[in-house]
Amino acid sequence: MKKNSFGANWLDDVELPARNLVSELLKPRSFSKDQFVHRAGDVADGLFFIEHGKVRINKLSEQGKELLIVDLVAQQWFGFIGCFGSGIRPNDAIALADTKILFLSKADLDAAIQRYPSLAINAANFLAKYVEVYGKVYEHSVFKPLEERLTLTLEKLCQFQNSQCINISQHDLAAMLGVSKEAIGINLNALKANGIVALGYRKIELLK
Repeated sequence: MKKNSFGANWLDDVELPARNLVSELLKPRSFSKDQFVHRAGDVADGLFFIEHGKVRINKLSEQGKELLIVDLVAQQWFGFIGCFGSGIRPNDAIALADTKILFLSKADLDAAIQRYPSLAINAANFLAKYVEVYGKVYEHSVFKPLEERLTLTLEKLCQFQNSQCINISQHDLAAMLGVSKEAIGINLNALKANGIVALGYRKIELLK
């Protein structure tokens, strides 16, 4: 299993026998495009590793407003917050393409941790990265104007996709930042006027 763009794979620093055990316990699951991997409120019964495909983590309000949290790609894990927290999935996870996932059940994970406690330590470190990332998101939403938040988000997406040109719609950006599509359009045009971005259909190039 390779490193991913969110940081080191949570298994990278554990002993080889522990990594091998986790690999042996993984069970394959396949999901079609637009199929839910899990829904908010489901029992958190394990962790997921994306072998290939793409998964969106999002949340819908009671009024149907979408908050896009992150789009995950191959070689990334998810499911930690529910598994190590309340035991309930806090968000939806939806396949954005035909996706193959390797699933580690909570029972198998708990048994593996009993044999190799370093797995729990690494999972805690992985969760700490989540806290750091989403703490910054909240801090920016409170203290920074939308244009600056948008620029920071585009920079993160470029880093995540390893490209200065990213494929994303204004609707998805609006859902990610919790604002209207119109507000995103206004601020993208301001960034374009300042020579910071170039805009195309579902495509944004960061120039600076």
